[in-house]
Amino acid sequence: MALWIVSGYKRQLNAITQIVIIASMNILEAIYAPHLLLWGKWNGAFALLFILVIYANQFLLKKRAH
Repeated sequence: MALWIVSGYKRQLNAITQIVIIASMNILEAIYAPHLLLWGKWNGAFALLFILVIYANQFLLKKRAH
């Protein structure tokens, strides 16, 4: 995925893929390994913030720049 990000190929699809992967990974971690999470129940909040940063960077800020 790092090469996909650096190449800039289909950026919106890349952002959507990242968001889906982060959300699904976080849900699975919360269900199957909550005792291993660094911030416990707050891990979901940090993941949501990261998802919002990805969304804002790709869909909100890019539109304003053009």
